[in-house]
Amino acid sequence: MKRLYAMALAFCIVQTASAQKWKAAVTRANSVFSYQNDQYFEFDSKEKYFSHGSLPWSTYDNNAQGELLIKPNQFQSYTATAHRKQTYTQFDSTALSLYDATTATFLPRTIQQLEQYPFVIAQYTPKYLLEMILQQPGKVKAHKQKDGLHVTYAQDSLNSYEIIIKNNKVTEARYHYTHDIFGDATTSITYAPYVATAVDKKQKPAYYSPLTTTSEFGKVMKSTSIKAVDHVKPVVSPYVDSSVMKAMEEVNYEPVITQYQEHIYLLEFKGSSSRSNLIEFNDYFLVADAPLNTKFGDAIVNAAKMINPEKPIRYFSFTHHHPWSIGGMRSLVAAGATVFTHPTNAAFINEIVNFPHTLQPDSLSIHPVSLKTESIETVRTLKDSTLEMQIIHIGAESEHTDDYFVYYFPQLQLLIEGDLVWIANNGDMKPAIARQKGLYDAIVKRNLAVKKIMQNWPIMNDNYKVKSMVTFTELENSVKLLSAKQ
Repeated sequence: MKRLYAMALAFCIVQTASAQKWKAAVTRANSVFSYQNDQYFEFDSKEKYFSHGSLPWSTYDNNAQGELLIKPNQFQSYTATAHRKQTYTQFDSTALSLYDATTATFLPRTIQQLEQYPFVIAQYTPKYLLEMILQQPGKVKAHKQKDGLHVTYAQDSLNSYEIIIKNNKVTEARYHYTHDIFGDATTSITYAPYVATAVDKKQKPAYYSPLTTTSEFGKVMKSTSIKAVDHVKPVVSPYVDSSVMKAMEEVNYEPVITQYQEHIYLLEFKGSSSRSNLIEFNDYFLVADAPLNTKFGDAIVNAAKMINPEKPIRYFSFTHHHPWSIGGMRSLVAAGATVFTHPTNAAFINEIVNFPHTLQPDSLSIHPVSLKTESIETVRTLKDSTLEMQIIHIGAESEHTDDYFVYYFPQLQLLIEGDLVWIANNGDMKPAIARQKGLYDAIVKRNLAVKKIMQNWPIMNDNYKVKSMVTFTELENSVKLLSAKQ
């Protein structure tokens, strides 16, 4: 018994010493940013953002410049982007204000954003991330590796922050989280060697990193140059949002199911403002489009079982590689569906299926199955005694993405597409945008007898206020207006 007690006591001492060690290391790393007065900086960021582009992993540039004000207990910034957007930010551990000077309005913010903001600011300084770690030691674990001391703060079961400290300075900050489509994900910020701010010689020098680099999914997305400014500037952010922050709204994953036609069911999701199509053949279902994540995908699988539990989902098709069409695909793969692909997106499909989902296991990670695909380069016809469906690849003709399927039902003179037609619910008809013209030309080129066009996104969305069902005549009239304008 005495031996067990001694072992337990020794274990506690080691644990306590370990906690004391990481606290001391974090405190020393934080002391690097002990600015005697309010400290001003200027920054210049070369940024890339993942976009809903023509190919998977497309990015667009959005460079930014601005000013930072670091106070002992507060962070302020002014940012002006290359797209002429100007934003003021004010943050402390209890409040967050985001002011859009371009529109003169406060931007929405949530409690979750406030909790995550120390990492957002870490692209400029890890100071506030270090302070958050010191304030809540019960959520912290630490271990030593060759590259330094790794200190991890677990915000919850799905989100954690990790800093690496070497020679009393933070060399890297990481945010580990679960991505709706890609599963386990990490955003990493690395810091160039620190330099001293210009201070009075009588004061203890403080430091900052003049260059930070942000990476996501193994790709460098942002490079930020930072320079300390030794002259006094006016307050950077005078805008304070006094409204109460709320938690993020719960997402509704349940679809409203309607039978559009004897063999076509519409699954409309308010939570994603999108529609999935459940096509019923004699012996199986085909699912066309599955939005955003596997929770929506699971709801589609359950809907098919409810409509006819004896019929399997044999195929899954998505109009293009954007989230509103492909996000729930893993659920359909788990259900045994063969995925229709195109050579331009086949590798991307494999990546989505093979990304690990350990932080938030989904149906495919719990019950893994091998991916089955079938490539369609031009057209694939599915036909039985009840229905004919043509999956037609129009690709770049869509003027949207290089991979684009549309679904044509000859008997019904119906065409289903993802997001190409933007005709307003009310008001005068406007000239067609490029996507509309592309779809119109693709229909005419193939001599498709289309009377109605159904769009799967956006639906039930007051922000866009566009129709999700139009006639071919309406599409044609919008194209005529475009021709007249040109």
